[in-house]
Amino acid sequence: MLSTDKHCELLSSFVRNKSAEIHSGFKLFVQLFSGIVGGSVVLRLQYNGRVPEQFIWLSNALAGLVTITSAIMIITAYYSWYGFRVRMSDIAGLDLDNHPRIRRPKPLLSAKAEFVMLFVMVIAFVGFMVFNPLEFLN
Repeated sequence: MLSTDKHCELLSSFVRNKSAEIHSGFKLFVQLFSGIVGGSVVLRLQYNGRVPEQFIWLSNALAGLVTITSAIMIITAYYSWYGFRVRMSDIAGLDLDNHPRIRRPKPLLSAKAEFVMLFVMVIAFVGFMVFNPLEFLN
């Protein structure tokens, strides 16, 4: 059986890992989305005439897929982080003044950064749909 300190150390490691996964999901979104936007710009510059309609549809679909996949990665990592953090708070117990040694995270307040990430992702996707470089050729 693990001691309380060892258990909290292990859970703390999981919490750090999930936090890194959240940032990794957003970083992946930025990289892939930048590739899609850059590829669309290159295709626009390469085709002086009309771009095939499939390219426009494909670029929009890829942008949506990247946005949804990255959002799912961020949300699931957050819920995992939240669960580990709650468990760590429960295991750490109370101090001598009967206050929790590790406070439980507040569901909405602890997700401020994740909300901003998801908001930026949605704005980027909508912006791409509206200002898709391939659309301006047709």
